[in-house]
This record gives sequence, structure tokens and C-alpha cells, in this order.
Amino acid sequence: MERVQKIISNAGIVSRRKAEELIARGRVLVNGAPVRLGMSADPEKDVIVVNGKRVRPQRKKYLMLHKPRGFVTTVTENFGMRTVMELLRAEVRDAHVYPVGRLDRDASGLLILTNDGEFANRVLHPSFEVAKVYLAELDSDFGDSERRRLEKGVVLDEKIVRPRVRTPGPRLVEVTVHEGMHKVVKRLFKELGYRVRGLTRIKVGPVRLDILPGKYRALHDHEIAYFYGRTRQTKDVHPTEEERGTLTGPEQEAGVERPSRPPRVSYQERRNATRRKRSSFARADEHDHRAAPRRRPDDHSSHRPHRGRRA
Repeated sequence: MERVQKIISNAGIVSRRKAEELIARGRVLVNGAPVRLGMSADPEKDVIVVNGKRVRPQRKKYLMLHKPRGFVTTVTENFGMRTVMELLRAEVRDAHVYPVGRLDRDASGLLILTNDGEFANRVLHPSFEVAKVYLAELDSDFGDSERRRLEKGVVLDEKIVRPRVRTPGPRLVEVTVHEGMHKVVKRLFKELGYRVRGLTRIKVGPVRLDILPGKYRALHDHEIAYFYGRTRQTKDVHPTEEERGTLTGPEQEAGVERPSRPPRVSYQERRNATRRKRSSFARADEHDHRAAPRRRPDDHSSHRPHRGRRA
């Protein structure tokens, strides 16, 4: 069972938000009855009609494309750049496939495309820890000391990234990461003072780059099953205080010790601490008020002395 708006969106009729608008206007029927937002249906068994036309369940497609350099990983482009969708046949584009993740315009390599949202989430979400392997060409030689520094860990976006590193050549470095950060490989090498001159993604999970640039193929059954067999991981990726002082970066290269950062505190914890502090101040004021002796009306000991004219 799936939400009706998701079924309509997956069928490629309209976007999910537009489908919600159609449901609110009463333009969507399930088994002859109008549906409300939040209702679910079975696309294989239930009859779903949108604006008088029946929604047919769309066949799922799972593709692997060898993206050449010079193409952007978007479905549409308004600035005159070529998109990876131009490399697909019309019948494949009509199945409403889209790129899973992204590759920079100047990068090449393995790109997965699908029309299955759950599959795309399992490929991309870091909790499933799908390994992505890149081959980077650097602007200068990469030695063993740099490899150890990279494997020790680098802080990006307040998280530790510990890639697996292999060096096929002096300036060729194979990097394996599980994170889906933007430009993660280029940023890793930038922290060490290197510039990436060429980048190719050669593997995602069990899927290897085994076709020529500009070509694509369907994923094999065992490749699809691998992603659906993954389970979520709950490993903490935030650096500890000890790790913050040992991770590599431009400060360490200059001989400057990186200052440790305070532990992460959530907004709710800060708010509760402020409330407790205010409450303790209020109790203290109340205690002082009760403990202070009351002054009698005729007690003038605390009054200021009279500064009138002397007799």
C-alpha cells in the first residue's frame, strides 16, 4: 500500500505536490470514490482515476550509465548545458527515470538512473552505507604519508570522513567513501592541499563501470537485490574531542593546533537549561524575601538622616 499522491507521481502523470492539489479538488477517484489526502491504495489491485483517466502502474527501471564529461546530472536544464537524459532513448525517458545522486559536469563515470524512489533512497542515504569508489587524478604526487593522513580522517561539515585509499599510480588515487556529501572527494584532497584534475566514479555497491562512455545498460537482478538487502546503520559519525585535535587540515600543515570545539548541544537542551536557571533564580529571590525581617512603621533606623538647618 502506498499514498495515492505517491502512486500518481510515480506513474509520471504529475508531481506529488500537484497530485495533492488534485486530490484536494476531488479530481482523483479510487474504486469510484473520491479520496482524501493521506489515504493509501494498492496500484496493482485498486482502480485509480485522475481527471477521468486511469492510472496504470509503471514498470520499474534500473539503469547504469557511463556519464561522459561535459554533461550535467539533471532531468531538465535551462542554461543550455547538455543533460544525461540526452544519452537515453525516447522510450527510456518516457519511463520517467532520473539520476540517482550527481556527478559534476567535469567528472565522468558510473551514474545510476531509476524511476523507483525507494531504490534511489537506498542507494543515496548514508545510513545504508553504500560504498562509492572514485578514481582521482591529482595535480602532484601522492605519497604514503598523505595516504595515512587521509585514512586517519578529515572533518567535513562537522563530520569525520575516513575514506579507504589505494594508489595505483603516483598521481592516481582510488578513494572509497560512504558519505553523500557534495563534492566530497574534491574537498578531501583540498584539505590536504591537492587539486583534483580528473575524477571518475568506477563503482557503486556491487555495480562496476563496465561499459563505454555514453552507453548504458540495465542493472542485473543481483545488483538490484543488493541494495534492497541493505539495512540501516546507526553509527555515530561526529568526531570526539580527542579526534578533533588529531584530524588533518590546513591548520595542521601550518603547525597551528586546531582548537577543540565544545560538545554539540541541541536547541531543546539549551532551552531546558535556561528554564532551570530562571527557576533557580526565582526560588532564590523568594527565599531572600521571606528571610528578610519586616520593618515596623515607627522604625526609622534605615532612614537617611535629616539634613535640615541646625538650631
